[in-house]
Amino acid sequence: MSGCAHVGTGCDFIVGATADHRMPHSVTRWACNLNATLRADGRLTFTRVSDGKVMLSEKSVRRLMPTTTTPPVAGFYSLEIAFDAVEGERIYGLGQHAAFPWDPSFPTNGQLNQKGVPAMLLEPHDGDVTIPVAHSSLGYAFLSNLPSVGSVVFNATGSYWSHAAVLQADMWITTTADSPPHAVSPWQQLQLAYADATGHSPVWPEWSSGFWQCKLRYSNQSQAMAVANEYVRRNIPLSLMVIDYFSWDDPVKKVNTIGDETLPASCWPDPALMVEALKAIGVELMISPYSHSVGNESHYFAEAASKRFLAIDRNGEPAPSYAGGYAYDLFQPAARAFAWNAMQSGYVRQYGLHHWWLDCDEPCGGTNNGSYATDWLYNNGTWPSAFVGAAYPQMLERTVDDGMRAAGLADDNVMLGRAAWAGSQRLGGGVWSGDTSSTWQDLNQQFRAGLNMVMSGIVVSETRTPSAIRRSCPSCAQQSPALSRALTPRARASRASSGRRTSAASPTATPRTQISASSLCGGFSGAPSAPCFVCMASALGRRGLPATAASADKPRPMKCGCLETRRRRRSSR
Repeated sequence: MSGCAHVGTGCDFIVGATADHRMPHSVTRWACNLNATLRADGRLTFTRVSDGKVMLSEKSVRRLMPTTTTPPVAGFYSLEIAFDAVEGERIYGLGQHAAFPWDPSFPTNGQLNQKGVPAMLLEPHDGDVTIPVAHSSLGYAFLSNLPSVGSVVFNATGSYWSHAAVLQADMWITTTADSPPHAVSPWQQLQLAYADATGHSPVWPEWSSGFWQCKLRYSNQSQAMAVANEYVRRNIPLSLMVIDYFSWDDPVKKVNTIGDETLPASCWPDPALMVEALKAIGVELMISPYSHSVGNESHYFAEAASKRFLAIDRNGEPAPSYAGGYAYDLFQPAARAFAWNAMQSGYVRQYGLHHWWLDCDEPCGGTNNGSYATDWLYNNGTWPSAFVGAAYPQMLERTVDDGMRAAGLADDNVMLGRAAWAGSQRLGGGVWSGDTSSTWQDLNQQFRAGLNMVMSGIVVSETRTPSAIRRSCPSCAQQSPALSRALTPRARASRASSGRRTSAASPTATPRTQISASSLCGGFSGAPSAPCFVCMASALGRRGLPATAASADKPRPMKCGCLETRRRRRSSR
């Protein structure tokens, strides 16, 4: 029946509506503790049965209007939904925002309550990812179950959802099983109901709660092993290391092997031995493979293109992603299987790699700020990006999860992406905060962003320390007030006069821990960067600590951003 409310399981409703939304009379459906009333004028109202409290009430009838997509694909509608505002209501969830804001108007000092912030985009961006579920202090949760692009905003006049291309409205609403005072926390009830509806997260292995270390970037096998061994030598616990992007570049053969899902032997002579050696010292290894794409120099490209496994752009050509790759059309099951076969044939079977850093999964390299494409076509050219684009990250997670399960490796798999969508948690994926900046203000905002991501069902939310977007090397000591104090002339003179060297047991060792955490990532080649191992070794040496971290960074075929900055300064004199 057009426009009716369909009773879901538990205390929730799944509501669908087509363009023919008006009813000749009011209709009420009941599920557990929630009433849904469709008024004669077509507006929806949701009421908690136990106390008669209105949870949600439409301001006006939802609007489904024929729309033209880019590129044009017939049969889609734009959708506008608006609900009345309630004074004092607080909204949580809706993913993570301003961890790395594309919109300079977004409050970078952040707030946990999502009500009152500017409109949030429904499509994923680097560091700005909307999961379309809102948890309200009134005692309800609302999911707009549509992977369409658009926006959502909660303010003093109401809540407004706008979708660019849909076939129908699709909403999920739940409330608590009781009225205040609640026997169980209302937030716990809403979170459980949402997990029951969209999927529960598998439990990550215990080791994954330890220290993760990466830099931008490890460019060869000896470099990665030297750093791992240095952590062991210093008795610093280390659980996982990450090989970041461009590991597929072969500087000897001068080819870009992105999509081959292997590591070039010129830089990585024996990856399987590296994985085994790291495991022997208690360290797991994660790879950032950019497996959503395949380059035209890959031996998989011709077959992928001929079988139409690639997304296409507005001109009908394979859609260019990042780093010379072309994006897979992961909305096709056969394309997902093809992409996974490449990953399994290389990283899994040859090297024994099971952990995945799914960077650039928006997918990046698109037409919108280089992050997410607005004009691509999926599902063999039948689905515009505006219709399903928000769910692309989840399709990549599904590619990996389905493949790992089929290979019997589901229990030995850690997967971290830069974006996600509703229900991604059931595939085991976590999300990190994106390419953040090296400021305490950004770190402060990452906590708010991470908490809201967790309230959106993504139970693993990771925060970068310090960042991928960095300042020049001289700002090393400026990143942490504690480190700045430790490096002041007075502090150094005080330690010198005491005759003591800073040790892990002394109170002044606190900044040392911060230094280790801050050495997570290096800088972009040829660009200003934050502390790399050379900078950190210098800082440690000035403080009377063993300045041996520099040796851990050898050999160094890739230019360190800090050293490159110094070279530019010398050459300009």
